[in-house]
Amino acid sequence: ITAEGENFKAAIFDAPINSSSFSNNNNNKYIPVFNQAYFTKKNLKPSDYNHFYADVTFTGKNVAGAEIISADNEAENGIYHEINKVIEPLPNLEQAIVSNPNYSKFKELLDTLVTYVYSSDLANKYNNLPVKSDPTAKAAYIKYYPLLFSPNNENYFGSGNESQCDGYTIVAPTNEAFDIIMQNRIALYYPNKDYHNLPIDVLTTFVNSHFFKTTMFPSSFSNGLNAYNEAPSFNFNSDIIESKICSNGIFYGSNTAMQSNIFMTVYGDIYLNKALSIFYYGVTISNMIENLKVANKKYTLFLLKDNFFTSHGYEYNSERTGDPLYYKGKGTSPSPAYKPQDSLKAIISLHVANYIDFSKKGCIETYFGDVIGYDEDFKVYGAGNLEKGYKVDFYIIPGAAPINGEVYYVDSAILASTKGVGYHLEKYFSDFIFWKYISNSILYTAESQTISELKSSVNYTILMPSNNAIKEAVIKGDLPSDAINGDPNKIANFIKLHIIKNKSICNDKNKYWLENFLTTLPTSEGSAKVEVENIGDMLYFKSQKEGSEQIPWIENRSNILSNKAIIHAIDGYLKF
Repeated sequence: ITAEGENFKAAIFDAPINSSSFSNNNNNKYIPVFNQAYFTKKNLKPSDYNHFYADVTFTGKNVAGAEIISADNEAENGIYHEINKVIEPLPNLEQAIVSNPNYSKFKELLDTLVTYVYSSDLANKYNNLPVKSDPTAKAAYIKYYPLLFSPNNENYFGSGNESQCDGYTIVAPTNEAFDIIMQNRIALYYPNKDYHNLPIDVLTTFVNSHFFKTTMFPSSFSNGLNAYNEAPSFNFNSDIIESKICSNGIFYGSNTAMQSNIFMTVYGDIYLNKALSIFYYGVTISNMIENLKVANKKYTLFLLKDNFFTSHGYEYNSERTGDPLYYKGKGTSPSPAYKPQDSLKAIISLHVANYIDFSKKGCIETYFGDVIGYDEDFKVYGAGNLEKGYKVDFYIIPGAAPINGEVYYVDSAILASTKGVGYHLEKYFSDFIFWKYISNSILYTAESQTISELKSSVNYTILMPSNNAIKEAVIKGDLPSDAINGDPNKIANFIKLHIIKNKSICNDKNKYWLENFLTTLPTSEGSAKVEVENIGDMLYFKSQKEGSEQIPWIENRSNILSNKAIIHAIDGYLKF
């Protein structure tokens, strides 16, 4: 073995974990018994047995590749069964991989991960043996793998008596399959796409994704779960090229590698790219990871490399005691109350969005409900970017093809607004009569350009009725004619009815939906509601009042980004 910087002979104990507490366990091999009771309990078929032993009849009384021809014979100290052939010791899962050079690259990863730990207890036991397998052995070491299980250990660790009726499963990729997934995905972001450059945590994750928790027979193969509770991605009929019953489980060889969501989703592009360590940390502390790994949830990610964050004063060191992220500042030290983690989470939240169709410019909701805009010419922006007079360019990442969305690089950040919503209302809707009502209402504070109903931690949608709609509301008595001296409470309630809370609503070109949303107008039942329907590029709004009709948005005056809000013009007004 090679341990502690030396290469020498050693007595090895195949342990399941790094512990000498198993030193009294002789690690004896198991022998598989296939009886009818087990097959019935597991809903297995005779074909499950014959897949491994094609020339043997399944009788419900089989031991490995043999048949019991005389059962339950009593002896002085137990029961014996007579079988029709000699059974040689079965290889364990590690030996099954080692014995076939077609899996040598997968074995190479196992060799990289194997760990040897010196044990004085084992050394004493070995030295006291009357006959040693190799008298030249220098010492005794525990051998184990920091994986879901150690394939060299014969034991199965389940609850209760599961160790008597279950085992593990390994699906090992051929060398060709190994090379394909390494080149196309796992090592995509490393020099020369060479898997030898991969960090240990990635290698461990890759191997663990091929390790399954239970014995997976052909008919139950798809029900298995790997170390990360993922079902196997293999097509059993076309991908599995070798099958073998081992002493501690089942071994399969495959002409494809496991397509783990850890690697194949947009999460994989963050996890595998070490130039994104700060972005990855931000995703982690924002509790996004599990959702980004879901294959049927589609996202678009705009990725900021570490050099962006370091140029803005952030530093990250995974080995630093305490929090690995800290803020150096740019020339001046931040306030002691400054929390770089909160700042990082705010940045990351605008760079993880729902899936975007870039065929037409529009807006999209981000992971935590804020809205960003995008153009067809590879530009994306938040309200803060527009305030500063620029949009952010994004770039295709060569080779990146996650199964649940798209990932792009950006050189600068998508920015949230630092201004009050009144700034955007005045800038984009100064010609709207409704702005006059808002700016002169008891809800509005001119100094901060804020509306009192809007809280900084909540997302909103503000609806701006057209001038014709406001004139109609005045005629019908739903709104005072005088925006300055009219009934302040009636004006305030009219405004509140046109502010939807808890959601910044933008049109989703990819799907249809119909939902009811709460407004900021209080009622005896809580809050007044607005029905919103998304049809293609159009949004329609409808109040609860009986006889109300749908009101279309005015597309060319909508999708205005603001501070935790989006503003739409509508060709009508809501009634209550």
